[in-house]
Amino acid sequence: MPRLSLGIITLAVVLLMSAPCSAADSSIDGAIETARKSLEQQQYKKAETALKRALNQTTNTNDVGVARASVLLATALRNSGKVAEASQSLERARNVYKTLGHVEPDYVDEFKALAGCYRIVDLAVIGAGANALKNNAATISMAKTDGGARVEISMESPYQNSLNSTKIDGLQLEKSVTFDIQQTSPQDIRVVNIKGFKIHSVEKNMWVNLLSLKTGAAEADGTYDAEITAGKAGITKTVPSKLPQKAYEPVAGIASQLALFSSPAELDMPVVAAPVAGETATAPAAVAPVSTPVAEPPVSNIPMPDPALSEPGYLKQQVKSFTTESTTTPHSSIVILEKKTRAGNLSQISPDLKESVKDANTFGEMKGSSVESSFANPPSVEPRRQREDDDEADDRQKERKNGAANTDRRDTTSPDRTERRNENKSNIKRDRDDDDRDDDDDDDDDRPKGKRD
Repeated sequence: MPRLSLGIITLAVVLLMSAPCSAADSSIDGAIETARKSLEQQQYKKAETALKRALNQTTNTNDVGVARASVLLATALRNSGKVAEASQSLERARNVYKTLGHVEPDYVDEFKALAGCYRIVDLAVIGAGANALKNNAATISMAKTDGGARVEISMESPYQNSLNSTKIDGLQLEKSVTFDIQQTSPQDIRVVNIKGFKIHSVEKNMWVNLLSLKTGAAEADGTYDAEITAGKAGITKTVPSKLPQKAYEPVAGIASQLALFSSPAELDMPVVAAPVAGETATAPAAVAPVSTPVAEPPVSNIPMPDPALSEPGYLKQQVKSFTTESTTTPHSSIVILEKKTRAGNLSQISPDLKESVKDANTFGEMKGSSVESSFANPPSVEPRRQREDDDEADDRQKERKNGAANTDRRDTTSPDRTERRNENKSNIKRDRDDDDRDDDDDDDDDRPKGKRD
């Protein structure tokens, strides 16, 4: 029993020690979602707190979630005015993306937004003193302001250097130096609110705080007109001075970087779509090119006319394929052909019809008659059978109407009603006979002259 209890306690301790790690890794995704919602609502402090907590607890520093959280943290810090800290967070994301070999769109957006208000200055722009600052692991950053920029020089240790001047023969920089810089013309540079910068006065033989500096035109001897304000123990003094090239060059170099805020920032990695959440840093897979689909023309359901209809001799060729009743005379063949054509029965012409119309003169009469024109432009009239069916339907319709008109009569078998029904039937029969005679007259009119019955 004691051994069992000891085993359970040991297992519980192991689980408790390992639980925070897995929970910390999974909390990145939750913090990202919380931060996105907070950023949409402009709750930058809430987003900053959630992201910093999750990033401090994570153990997998190469996870893509760390990069995404760092990008969102940079956004929250930038909107809070903490651009320097935002730059550090974005640099952390960049280090993860370097192992992936690419960056994501969110990183690109924040990179461009931050570049419009914050830049890291290349130390080479300060001239001869660059190597000394590089050896001291110095960085120079610029945060955009209304009239210029707020500059910060950060170093591992204080820096001191001598100057070749009769009034100021040395300068001293603390580990952190800040000042505001403005430039209204190539030679008119103003540096104010200087902190952490000291100069050595030859006249007083003492170190004083440099408070402001204004540069002017260059002189023939290579120096630059300057106006320096320095102070110590609450006492300030502004004196004209001549800045040697060595002292003027760093000031002019930093001022030249003000133009970077209006120029686009350049990425040093390709951009790809965001990978799946939880992806660890690996080399990006090659992306196959995507072909642009070509729009296909719409398919029409409207039947196209047969081009053979317009070819010479088409009527003669079609006459061969027709099927109809046996006939012995060209005259009767023509009549049948005309009737079949007008009725729309083009598929019922006998293949022997050509034999019955071999006579050239007879076919010449067909040509130009209603047969050829009806075949080229098929008639739209209905067949006789259809008309007869329609007549019967009309008869039934008339009978129903006549019956409905007399439904109010009490005796439906009275002599008057019988007489009217007989009269209606006679009228209907007479109408049908008239229609049949009209059809027969039409047939006679279509026959060739001299061969009518």
